[in-house]
Amino acid sequence: MNVRSARRLACLLFLAVFAGCNNQPLPTPQDTVRDLLELHGLWGRAPQERSLAEREKAVEKERLFPLFTDLAQEDPFLAHLYLGFVVGALARHQQHLVYTAEGSTVEVRAGDVRISMHRGENRFRIALSESIPQIVRQRAEAEKERLVATPR
Repeated sequence: MNVRSARRLACLLFLAVFAGCNNQPLPTPQDTVRDLLELHGLWGRAPQERSLAEREKAVEKERLFPLFTDLAQEDPFLAHLYLGFVVGALARHQQHLVYTAEGSTVEVRAGDVRISMHRGENRFRIALSESIPQIVRQRAEAEKERLVATPR
């Protein structure tokens, strides 16, 4: 074997080893759903099975925000309501979710609710702007207006 062949072989071995080290598969849409429900203590459980303490426990925002494309852009009050809508639908129907992929977008059907997810750099992320029906947005806005208008 000459020096040139040895260099080529060394380069190929290096690339094979390097590629093998970075062979982590992209998390699936199911992983995003599981992570979201686990954060809320709902993975494998119905919402009514949680205790009051579990329901009132704060969710770690630094673990929550990466699961969404646009949660940080929403009004905080509305974001809380939208998040509850998505989590509730996924939790109630977690045994019967239907995933449909088209390109880098996945639609998750949770009963009558359709939740849109997009493939990002590190994972699939939920797009609230595409997942919250207009009627739910209108009701959330009305609730916010009612609370703002209520004297304290």
